[in-house]
Amino acid sequence: MNGKSETPNVAIIGRPNVGKSELFNCLIGRKIAIVHDQPGVTRDRLSAICTRGPRPFALWDTGGLGGAGASELVAQAHRAAEEALHESDVLLFVVDAKQGLSPIDQELARMLRKSQTPIVLVINKIDDPKHENLAADFASLGFDNAVSISAAHGRGISELLTQLALFYPQLPQRSRIDHRPLRIG
Repeated sequence: MNGKSETPNVAIIGRPNVGKSELFNCLIGRKIAIVHDQPGVTRDRLSAICTRGPRPFALWDTGGLGGAGASELVAQAHRAAEEALHESDVLLFVVDAKQGLSPIDQELARMLRKSQTPIVLVINKIDDPKHENLAADFASLGFDNAVSISAAHGRGISELLTQLALFYPQLPQRSRIDHRPLRIG
């Protein structure tokens, strides 16, 4: 944990159009982030508390890293993602199984490993069990923790939440006992 809060911070990182916003919406259980086929729709970081799984956590959706051009949009997305890297307790590195491993994915993997932050590789768009073999392309990235999901269909989300929970430090849970002083008459 970054020490700033009892609620773990989890950031969703990845190149444009891998399904980061779809995953954000799936985990939150509401359509907060805009989901669109056009790269660069998510410009600013969005955050919400995810209450699914064994413990609530703050979930951050970032703009896509990588992509063509040096436009202000790309620069803003990079800044937002860099902030998320430094403020997060766990990173969800999302890749697109249908598009396969890209040079941008490889570059991002190198960058993320330098952060020393725990990383779960999220292989998205495994919409059907017959697509599971597509996940093998990403083994070369060398991440120990990988989960195949379909954010659009909710497939593999419980496994992802289980993986995330492995990284939560054991903080004392707040007691629900009333600690008011005893009144003696």
